[in-house]
Amino acid sequence: SLKDYTGLIGVLESLEPIEVQLATILSDTTTMDEATLMHLVKKFNPRMLELLKSYIYSKEQDAQKSSEPNRVLLNNFRTFSEVIGRNNVGVAMLANGMLPGQRFETYLAYIEDSILAEKDEVTAENFLSVIYLSHDGFNAPLLVYRKYSYRILQDLNRVSRVEVLILSMIAKLTEYKKAQDEKARLSQASA
Repeated sequence: SLKDYTGLIGVLESLEPIEVQLATILSDTTTMDEATLMHLVKKFNPRMLELLKSYIYSKEQDAQKSSEPNRVLLNNFRTFSEVIGRNNVGVAMLANGMLPGQRFETYLAYIEDSILAEKDEVTAENFLSVIYLSHDGFNAPLLVYRKYSYRILQDLNRVSRVEVLILSMIAKLTEYKKAQDEKARLSQASA
């Protein structure tokens, strides 16, 4: 159950061999990389991917009635920018025409070096801003962070420090959203 299946259906409709499709999908939803998954999965029933594709098509038909997933993702990103800040890689990506809602790995090819900063706080904000722009990061921000953090930071101590900062930012964002929801509820009750 995901909020957005765009990345999965893209993989399922690709011309990649079914083994690669399975490894990519599992890699996107776990912390393991594709090579490890291809080594671990010896055989599987290809019908599973066809059933997944049918399931996603039915979900997309429901979603076509509304552009809810991208709107929710962008609203979440706007809230992130208000609460955490606008001086980060994610805001710069949007300002320069990058489309929101892609896989985190797609963005990584363009901005991997831009995420790093001298201060851990800035690095955490950059990392989380790009995570919240991606569809897989929007669905599972910590999972995406843990999957790519060592590749980008290349220091286990820094990975841990930045993760603590990201958890703090997520908590701050959650508290802000709760306060906004409560404010909206109270204003509706008084109207």
